[in-house]
Amino acid sequence: MIKIGEYQILYVKRQSPHGLYVGPRQGKQEVLLPQSYVTDAMEIDQPVEVFVYHDKDGLGVATTEKPALSVGQFA
Repeated sequence: MIKIGEYQILYVKRQSPHGLYVGPRQGKQEVLLPQSYVTDAMEIDQPVEVFVYHDKDGLGVATTEKPALSVGQFA
């Protein structure tokens, strides 16, 4: 299960022109890791530590950058 607002280990599922789709090892759920965060070392089925958030359109997106806050934290 992909958790919005949290850091988690997801697996590279497939590649697209826009980046890599990552998701849990089991299941079909996946979110985009945009090309700007993809490294040459990332391969299909490889685990990647990502933070997942909703973009301006409400879609789940992954990033390898550390957010200032995550769910359950206070400023």
